[in-house]
Amino acid sequence: MPARPADQKVKILYIEDNRENRMLVRAVLEAAGYLIVDAEDGLSGIEAAIREEPALILLDINLPGVDGYEIVAILKSFPNLASTPVIAVTAYAMQGDRQRTLVAGCDGYIQKPIDVDAFPRQVAEFLGGKRERVESHDEGVYLRELNQRLVYRLLNQVEELKRLNQHFVRRASQLEDLHRSMEDITAELGVAGMLEKLLGGIARAIGSTSLTVELSEPPGVQVSVRQDGGAQPRSVLAGSGVPSSDDWTEVEWRLPLTVRGRPLGVMIARHVLPPGAKADEEQLLKIVADQVAIAVENARLYAGVMRLHEETQERLRHTETLLAVSQDASATLELNEILRRTTRAMVRALGADTGGAWLQSEDGSRFVPIVGYHVPKELLGALESASIKSLDPHVSDWRRVEGPVYSVNSQQDPRFQHPIARLVPHKSVLIQPMRWKGESIGGFAIAWLREHHQFTTDELRLAEAIALQAAVASENSRLYEAEKQQVAELKRTQAQLIQSTKLAAIGELAANIAHEINNPLTSVLGFASYLFEQVPADWPWREELNLIGEEAGRARDIVRDLLHFSRQREFIPQITDLNTVLEQTLAMVKRQGALEAIALREDYGSGLAPVEVDVPRIKQVFLNLINNAVYVMRDTGGSLTIRSSASGDMVQVEVIDTGTGIAPEHMHRIFEPFFTTKPEVSGTGLGLSVSLGIVESHGGVIEVQSEPGKGSTFTVKLPAKPGATIEEPDSEL
Repeated sequence: MPARPADQKVKILYIEDNRENRMLVRAVLEAAGYLIVDAEDGLSGIEAAIREEPALILLDINLPGVDGYEIVAILKSFPNLASTPVIAVTAYAMQGDRQRTLVAGCDGYIQKPIDVDAFPRQVAEFLGGKRERVESHDEGVYLRELNQRLVYRLLNQVEELKRLNQHFVRRASQLEDLHRSMEDITAELGVAGMLEKLLGGIARAIGSTSLTVELSEPPGVQVSVRQDGGAQPRSVLAGSGVPSSDDWTEVEWRLPLTVRGRPLGVMIARHVLPPGAKADEEQLLKIVADQVAIAVENARLYAGVMRLHEETQERLRHTETLLAVSQDASATLELNEILRRTTRAMVRALGADTGGAWLQSEDGSRFVPIVGYHVPKELLGALESASIKSLDPHVSDWRRVEGPVYSVNSQQDPRFQHPIARLVPHKSVLIQPMRWKGESIGGFAIAWLREHHQFTTDELRLAEAIALQAAVASENSRLYEAEKQQVAELKRTQAQLIQSTKLAAIGELAANIAHEINNPLTSVLGFASYLFEQVPADWPWREELNLIGEEAGRARDIVRDLLHFSRQREFIPQITDLNTVLEQTLAMVKRQGALEAIALREDYGSGLAPVEVDVPRIKQVFLNLINNAVYVMRDTGGSLTIRSSASGDMVQVEVIDTGTGIAPEHMHRIFEPFFTTKPEVSGTGLGLSVSLGIVESHGGVIEVQSEPGKGSTFTVKLPAKPGATIEEPDSEL
């Protein structure tokens, strides 16, 4: 393959501590036309990535010092490297290593030893846009493992910070001892204060008319002293043997202040000298200037050590806060509790007065407040019922902001003029987005109510780190809830499978029983009917013979129900008007005289969409439900309401009675075959189970609501067929 021009070569960074592996990869990829930059450890790899901005990064996981899991997280945190593909190239062969690298942030995984022939093609695929991802159901496990790894790393860093802090405290103590030994010169630890005290004594001691120190390090420091004009000062070299003369003149020196060759500033001295004393006076002033420079340097170093000590203490507190937040957020999987704990930690860590957390609604249209911390009582009601539209002009830009939004004087800041923000009398405000996989999923609002707050870089970093912990914990909570739903769905599926198995077994048994009983039952019923017609009306056994016929008829009905339950009749669906089916069913019930003692109310919805059903089967369902309702009101009377209506993409029929209702302990069993609360001579326990099977075979459902003593409502929902043409209804039962 012809070599590409040098300025067109694709640049690849390879981070690998093994020299032979680096040489091999360089040879293979350079032969394929790529430009290779390598690094032998993680830190030098980060520097090379920032400097070179490669198109692809190949990363070994098992690196000395900082391992590959941390390196990829650091690389992805830089905006200019966030979209650069990072591919793990490692000799690890443990189970789950691929998933761990991908969850940590890598975009692909190549196992060593590399296949020299396939390696250029693999690299080209990742350069061409290939990305590997962990399956969603595995992601939570490896996220938790990665969190544990980060927590252990944080603990080690806390211990290291504590050790450094002890070192700085020890060093500060040594400097304090040094300054105490020079109290006559550096009793004041501040540079300016020290110079004000020092220069006055020096000026009096050496007889300066004025003494000024101008410092370039630290910049902006200038201290001057002047002697009282009432008594003309004289040089310390003007002894009693040197008479006063008008020949004495005022001389000015500008002496550099240096420490180990590094300039700190200049000392300006003005003296009144006799003739010939200038050279000796200048030598003395040089010695004084050297001592002043040393004093300034000591004061500057001490101030620097104290400042470093304060910064170290602050960072240690921030690290401990972040560690506590990580532990608190990992200790629960309940989303509201996670946000409550992280909100509390952020408010306390930043010294704010109040704060809250919000999440984006499931449809992404609103931001909804979830928890608050130290929210004023008079505002609780207003905030609990509030929500923010995500397209609101005040907040739409915030969704795209990755970093914090803050204001020292928030009342005057137009970004914080939203009506919800005006509910709180804030002085300063911080809005910290909570992001996951590049998307805003919520955030925190922190407010200072009593005074304005000056934000520091470390505080903003801490807030961002807490928000990241909250986002990770929230995602873990979401994965946990999804897992719970999957387990619940699995249990429901298992229950349905068990029920189907029971129904199949019972159906087979019912078919065998019906077959064995049907033949002798036909003979009994036939002969009973024949004898009843033959015997005279006054025959003394005529009533008993009639009872034989009735009981045989009831047995026939039981056998028929068993056969309906067990036998799969041919399914013949047709487009029909459900109101027509209801009217035909009720007409049949009315002919039997079953509704004479019951008030019937028919409420048919107009303009209902047609349905596609097997009409005889659906009539059987309605007949079973109506007969059950009539049965429970046979003694006390009552009202029966038949109502049809539209319900979304379904057509529903409600059968409402004012009977005795269903006991709560029976509700979960009413659809079981052979379960009945009727006397043994009145019911078979198959009506509702058969009806449920028919409705479900049509893609519908049966819902039940019941209150003991007040009645029950059975609702049958069937899929609607809008726009379908209604066929001629079948009159068969």
